[in-house]
Amino acid sequence: MRIRSLVLLSLVVILMFLVLSGCNRDTPTTTDLASNQTVEQVADVDAPDLDMQPEETHPSEDDETEAGVIAHVNNVPISNDDFERSKQLVLSRYQQIYSQFGQDVRTLLAGAQGRLFELRIEDEALELATTRALILEELDRRNAPVSEDELEAEFQKQYAEFLVMLGMSEQEFQEALETGELAGFQAGDLTFDQFISYAKQTVREEFEIQAVQRLIAGTIEHSEEELIAFFEERRREYDIPEQVRASHILLATEEQAQQLHDELADGADFATLAREHSTDTGSGARGGDLGWFERGQMVAPFEDAAFSTPAGELSEIVPTEYGYHIIWVTDYQSEEKPEYEDVADLVTSDFEADIMAQRFNQWYTAARPMADISIEDLMLDAFRKQQADIDQGLQAFLKLRDEVLVDDLYLDYIIATIYETKMDEAQSKKLGIEGNETITPSQQEQINALETEIETNRSQALASYRAALTRLGENAEIEARIQALEPIGEVAPPTE
Repeated sequence: MRIRSLVLLSLVVILMFLVLSGCNRDTPTTTDLASNQTVEQVADVDAPDLDMQPEETHPSEDDETEAGVIAHVNNVPISNDDFERSKQLVLSRYQQIYSQFGQDVRTLLAGAQGRLFELRIEDEALELATTRALILEELDRRNAPVSEDELEAEFQKQYAEFLVMLGMSEQEFQEALETGELAGFQAGDLTFDQFISYAKQTVREEFEIQAVQRLIAGTIEHSEEELIAFFEERRREYDIPEQVRASHILLATEEQAQQLHDELADGADFATLAREHSTDTGSGARGGDLGWFERGQMVAPFEDAAFSTPAGELSEIVPTEYGYHIIWVTDYQSEEKPEYEDVADLVTSDFEADIMAQRFNQWYTAARPMADISIEDLMLDAFRKQQADIDQGLQAFLKLRDEVLVDDLYLDYIIATIYETKMDEAQSKKLGIEGNETITPSQQEQINALETEIETNRSQALASYRAALTRLGENAEIEARIQALEPIGEVAPPTE
């Protein structure tokens, strides 16, 4: 398995998103983490099924919560720092998904519904941290620590590539990061030292997963017949499509574009002008570089110009809905359809990686359900119980409320949503039975029981929503749920 570039890894960790706003047909992202399977964020392998419900325990309320620990996996602590880093990874994936619709995921974390979304993110983050804990446990069991010297060498290699991509020295990058002037990035309050720490940790985790994969896979034997069959099944994956590598400068007006085009024709440096003038700040930070792309990835006028301009030359000014582009085609690759003999080494590597991934997944599928997970965070523990069994989760949240074990503003709201979900499930079952042409006495009894269940859950949901409204004050979201659940003609009791 190949180590993924620091350019991708570090950006995931710290929520730095490069946006090619001026030419991509679809809103692009810098990483390929749109999958809903969390293991893929730790390992570049097919993820095992994470719907398996592990046996989880929770310490008694009399136990003193261990400082700085969010959970234990097989008695191995997951620190708050590791947990928060996992949350950043999950948030990054969601940001990439929602950014395709022009939405900032952070806006979804506000309010009552945002609290539920936050618990979902924390649940996924804990699963991610659990995966790493099991990997570390396996390395320890096999007495196979990763090499610190190899880790440092790999980090330095990737960090150097990262700076080349930015076209900056380390000093320039540090200054741009800490002054908030790093165009195209959203780094928040991240310091340079934090960036380095996060990036090194990401490289470490890549080494750890690779080490476990190799140990679990053991010796992988194969014949040439197997390799040829593997190639034939995936032949199209080895085809190299026609593609170009290009840089661009995006301007707001044709006059600006013409002025810069003239300067470039007179010998001005393209990368410098891109950094100074391009309104596409993502590619601008890289001197305008868009990397390699195939047909179908860019809007039509941009694509037509890029593929018709010879390598090493400038295009004419290209107007699109985003503005006016100056395109510099830096390289071109014609379509290739190699035979097995042309890519035999790559096929061998891919075959071994595929077997390694399969064996890793088999190990994980067996190890994950056996993990003993103890969660220190009471709200997260209750949420996890709810994902496994709605009634068990409801009882967990009710205990937190009735015994005043937590002080969470949205606890009543969460309980109300569970009751409403139970109401909807009972309603769906009732409608399913009523859809029969004839109703037997036994089915009528089921309908009657479901009607009682629907009314009970409706009343409990209303009471909990009203309790939430009393605590939170005016809240349009909760008021709308109350109005939807109130029977016609019922007058709601006044809130305090």
